[in-house]
Amino acid sequence: MIDRPDVIDQLVDVRDVLESYKCCKVTPLNWYKTLSTAARIFGSLSGDEGYGVNPDLVNQLTIIMEHGLEEAPRALSAAAEDVALALSENVIPGIPLPEDESWEFQEPTAS
Repeated sequence: MIDRPDVIDQLVDVRDVLESYKCCKVTPLNWYKTLSTAARIFGSLSGDEGYGVNPDLVNQLTIIMEHGLEEAPRALSAAAEDVALALSENVIPGIPLPEDESWEFQEPTAS
């Protein structure tokens, strides 16, 4: 079983790679390793522990890895949308949201 924080970490890493390229045409040095690691982790998620990750995200990441960031614009856009959606569905207690008045980190409470 993969823990939610591990999945979220991978989503953030993938978002950083995809958005860096989408907005600024910057290709991070470790982009392939980042996407490969994430694809492996996302591919091992079962339906019950998917944490909002679209199962097709693995296919999109594979296409990007096979063709490169610059040669897979459809897969890049679809993957970026899927990652943004999955991140929006995973709120971590204590981490401020963009719409919060205060962006101070709070101590997580036991639930």
